[in-house]
Amino acid sequence: QYGGKITDNLDTRMFRTYTQQWLTTNTCAEGYTYNPATPIFPISKNFQYTVPVFAEHKEYKTFISGFPEVDSPEIFGLHPNADLTYRVKEVNALLATLGETQPKGGGGGGGVSREDVVFAKSTELMDRLPEDYIEDDYVAKINKMGGLSIPLNIFLYQEIQRLQKVIGKARFILKQLQLAIKGEVVMTDELQETLDSLFDARFPKLW
Repeated sequence: QYGGKITDNLDTRMFRTYTQQWLTTNTCAEGYTYNPATPIFPISKNFQYTVPVFAEHKEYKTFISGFPEVDSPEIFGLHPNADLTYRVKEVNALLATLGETQPKGGGGGGGVSREDVVFAKSTELMDRLPEDYIEDDYVAKINKMGGLSIPLNIFLYQEIQRLQKVIGKARFILKQLQLAIKGEVVMTDELQETLDSLFDARFPKLW
């Protein structure tokens, strides 16, 4: 995995590939470079990743100082998107950490509590949810369009089923969350996570 450690069989396989490809005497041969023959994106500063042979120590220092600030994943045999994926994960982890460090308890100043904010937000979300799709109704409409013998209609039928599951789940969780805020049902760990997510403007895991 790019930027990580050896944690599973896939990491082990990749590490072995690296060692077989690069930990050889060829890497020290004159003219050898780690740069791909035809990179997908240009390497920063057109830098050549080689093992130089200099006579003076300062020449090595000069060579090292010329390295790009960010190495292209292509140098490691990876697609450029590997760097994008890595950075997206890092940013998401940072934002998640910042969100988790926010105070979870209500303030003592008499302002609006977290529960009040989430209750109002859940009411707003339920008002914006579409009506439930009744299977008999949409099956009848699909039959008027040629029925399930048409591939696109099969696709439409399956997507409506999946969408209805999401709508039903979201509506049920929001109702349960409001009941839990009012103290009428137990505030489970899942509902607490949903409350925290809605307050932090994040997508609840239960959805």
